Amino acid sequence: VGLFRQLVALFDTAHASRQQQAVGESVQQLVTGETDSIHDVVLTASRADLAFRLVMEVRNRLISSYEEIMRMQV
Repeated sequence: VGLFRQLVALFDTAHASRQQQAVGESVQQLVTGETDSIHDVVLTASRADLAFRLVMEVRNRLISSYEEIMRMQV
């Protein structure tokens, strides 16, 4: 269990959080008129979506691997 926790802790979920914050800031700037580049806002949102999907996929794979190891008979 300790190794599993370490593997999960090593994965940087903070990056996905920063990406989500950047989306919020970009949308706010678009709404307030500080920027008029819808392209940049959509690009930022796409990056955040990709970062989130990566976090979820790695988490799912780690959990699946852990469960498989726990089912092994020694």
